[in-house]
Amino acid sequence: MSYKLLPAEAGRGDGQVVLQYSRVMLFLFTAIFGLIGAPLAFFGLLAVIATPSTTSFALFGFGLAFFSASLMIFRLGQAPERLIFDNERGWLCIEEKKGRKIQRAYLPYSDIDLLSMREHTTSSDGSKSTSYIVYFVKNDGAMWDLYSSNFSSKAEAFLEEFERRVDFSRETDFVDASPPEGVFEIVEGGERTLIRWKPPHEVFKTIVGLSFVGGFACMFVGFLWGEISTTVGVVVASIFGLLMLAMLYNLFSVLGAKKVIEVNRDTLRMYQEGGLFKKKSYELPLKDLQAICFDFDQSRHEGVIQLLRAEDIDLRERMKVGAISLDDIWQLAKLNSAERRIETGNLTIGEKLYLEQLLEDLIFEHAGHEVE
Repeated sequence: MSYKLLPAEAGRGDGQVVLQYSRVMLFLFTAIFGLIGAPLAFFGLLAVIATPSTTSFALFGFGLAFFSASLMIFRLGQAPERLIFDNERGWLCIEEKKGRKIQRAYLPYSDIDLLSMREHTTSSDGSKSTSYIVYFVKNDGAMWDLYSSNFSSKAEAFLEEFERRVDFSRETDFVDASPPEGVFEIVEGGERTLIRWKPPHEVFKTIVGLSFVGGFACMFVGFLWGEISTTVGVVVASIFGLLMLAMLYNLFSVLGAKKVIEVNRDTLRMYQEGGLFKKKSYELPLKDLQAICFDFDQSRHEGVIQLLRAEDIDLRERMKVGAISLDDIWQLAKLNSAERRIETGNLTIGEKLYLEQLLEDLIFEHAGHEVE
């Protein structure tokens, strides 16, 4: 799952450089897990209903876990279809599928600060794996990944070709900043402004996660029940039970719920309207806020916009160069806490860009405070 730099003749106009997202491996793994999981879950459920046994529970759990995993893998590919770098107009056009429609958003070249390559190393079972990622950094510090390879030569070749064809020094033409259709409700109320939206697919995502955990719970009953001590069995069953209760709580919290952001002269407040259970609200003083941004990682869907203070920006800069110490672990945990981020769920990249810019404009309008 990565972007492919299309040949020059594939551009749809003079000066256009097109990155096309490839979903071949994504569809392959989704199909494999789905084709294995769906029939096993179906026949396993029939077996559980007809003659409940540890074998039938194991079969049903295995199938349910695999089918749920196929849906989770498919969700990993919710990246824009195309990234079109338009040298004539001086902007990046982001094309995304939303239902049957194509949604477009625009990022001016003037918002892009740096193009570079970094190494990312992971360790597993004593072995290390290194990938090489080509990315650009926006003026607000957000990192957008464009290309990833396990071979440095391929990443370097991509970077060299990309730098040759894309001219970030070009001045930006007029950028369409129209709000996404039917997503956000904006309410002006004197000294405050409210932004409301309903997170798309939130209930479906929670149900898939619940079925995935439930599948593993059934597998546990089928494979291990009776083979382990009662104490261990009770502990493991309790863990599964707590996980499923937490997911059920989240499910009832998001049913019919809307997210709300309130901006006034002094604070940015985040809370929830609707839902059977209310989630905690958070406030952040505007005087502490220095930047609003989100990173773009093609391999996973970042469902948050971060609210950064000066010290958070410094921490992110050190993270980029791998200069994190043990003393920074607590600060990293706080950086990812609920009061420092806006949960955006399955909003598209274009919708998040619009929300980011809208918040920056409203903060300046209400408080006269500029944020990046």
